Amino acid sequence: MAVPVSSSLDPGVAAARAAAREGQRRILDVAAAFFLERGYAATSLRDIAAAAGMKAGSLYYHFTSKEALLQAILVRGIEVMVE
Repeated sequence: MAVPVSSSLDPGVAAARAAAREGQRRILDVAAAFFLERGYAATSLRDIAAAAGMKAGSLYYHFTSKEALLQAILVRGIEVMVE
């Protein structure tokens, strides 16, 4: 007998996804402010993570590199301008 698949997410999965989106948004906000204030080269992932309230290694859950983080900030900025 097949087990029916629910079309809605498990509440735990939905909460985890929402937390991940919030963490990513917090990282992007902090990184954008630091890049603007300090410059890209003078900003470390460790600084961004500390200001975002997480460990440096946790940033890699959201972004593969500092370059990927900068790219996400630029894409978000362009999307805001287009809207």
